[in-house]
Amino acid sequence: MLFSARVRVLQRPLSRVSLLLAAACTGAPEDPTPSGSIDRTVFLMGTEAQIQVEATDRGAALSASEDVLLSLEVAEQRLTTWDPEGELAQVNAGAAPTVTLAADLQEAQDWTNRTEGAFEARCASLVAAWGLRGEARQPSESELAEALATPNGWDEGGFGKGAALRDAALTLSKDPNVQRAQVNLGGQWLLYGPGEFELAIAHPDQREQSIGHLHIPAGSVATSGNSERGIVVDGQRIGHILDPRTGYPATDFGSITVVHADPFAADCLSTALLVLGPERALAWANEDPSFGVVIAERQQPDGFRIRTSKDLEPHFKTTK
Repeated sequence: MLFSARVRVLQRPLSRVSLLLAAACTGAPEDPTPSGSIDRTVFLMGTEAQIQVEATDRGAALSASEDVLLSLEVAEQRLTTWDPEGELAQVNAGAAPTVTLAADLQEAQDWTNRTEGAFEARCASLVAAWGLRGEARQPSESELAEALATPNGWDEGGFGKGAALRDAALTLSKDPNVQRAQVNLGGQWLLYGPGEFELAIAHPDQREQSIGHLHIPAGSVATSGNSERGIVVDGQRIGHILDPRTGYPATDFGSITVVHADPFAADCLSTALLVLGPERALAWANEDPSFGVVIAERQQPDGFRIRTSKDLEPHFKTTK
């Protein structure tokens, strides 16, 4: 399913929302007022993408936004399994991957190893067993056993947005006229440029509300939860993120937000850490300074317990 309609080029300043990218992008910009900016919304990769660019002038901002959009469209064609002509769909049908796609798949497999199987991109059979791309259903034990027996069939759901945003970051880095940029691809953010960015973290159950705000330098932020994409099976609502180790949906404890310099890593980690659960997610982040987490965990009878990893704590303010 490919979408690339180019719509809504808005003539208004950028809002300051977004996230973390290159270590070189530090310090405040010399001129806080951009000479030109573009804010546009398109639909691709089965979701909405917001592209915001500040550049030396409006023409440069528009050109850069076109380049970013093109990079996302190219990534979509490489990574889609919805379109039978997509590269990844062709690989699932038996074709050999291109060099770029092979690198993506190897990196995804590396994350499977690093997370002890909590992240698994070769899960097309498991996704099909639960009907996640059509009418949701409860698979039998034998169907689950068969789907788990040998991981096969790639599904881009756990890494595709991250791979596409990394391509967008590379595109931006090649344009000397770009001052700052923000790309929101279906809820995962890429932040590019100097200075600090502010991002509101959505409430896991009420997306119009926030649980707090991050204040961070350039990078990527990815959130995993089930507030928008839960599925209903036999009248019961369950999470859409599956635990590839058991075949069953991961525990729906709330949400986890990952802040990482690399969009690909942020995407994979947000999925894996939701599967691993809040305690292991927090412990891992506290031991690994390359990323941070914000965890929103439901508590009875209502309300949430919000925790952050130690290095990220100074950069997060809860909503009062």
